[in-house]
Amino acid sequence: MLTRIPVRGRHRLADQLGLWAAPAGTEVIQVNGVRIEIDHRVRQHRMMYYGLYEENIFNFLHRYLKPGMVVFDPGANMGYFAAQCLGALSSQGMVHSFEPSRTANGQMRRMNDMPAFATWKLWDLALTDHTGEHTFYDTPRVMLRGFACLEGTYDPADKIPIRFR
Repeated sequence: MLTRIPVRGRHRLADQLGLWAAPAGTEVIQVNGVRIEIDHRVRQHRMMYYGLYEENIFNFLHRYLKPGMVVFDPGANMGYFAAQCLGALSSQGMVHSFEPSRTANGQMRRMNDMPAFATWKLWDLALTDHTGEHTFYDTPRVMLRGFACLEGTYDPADKIPIRFR
């Protein structure tokens, strides 16, 4: 992993060399038992592949999280945050992931045998600070750019509206 190399510029190195050396298309990786499909053409996915995605956040989480803790993962997308947290919690904690995107939620379920994860629960719910029914905008690019949102936060041109209670 490039996280072990304390060299300035390792993100840029992973980005440039990773793009050049990567296989075409997608690849399935495993992070703490969670299967995640990455596309090496997407920078964020390359950073995940080399262990550099949100490096500071995960360094903090791995220091802070202890076995037995409960973690909420709002907007799980492809499950990378959940996978990292599962590794820090060992088999005694619990991760609750929330993902209203039917595309992202469906992919996580297809890639992983969810009942086999005693410590990971995936909910097809959106989290908000309002009660009642809301519209969630899924987009075709949700797995490539992680973009989907609740109505009122942004109005994507390629939105696929989904009503939630």
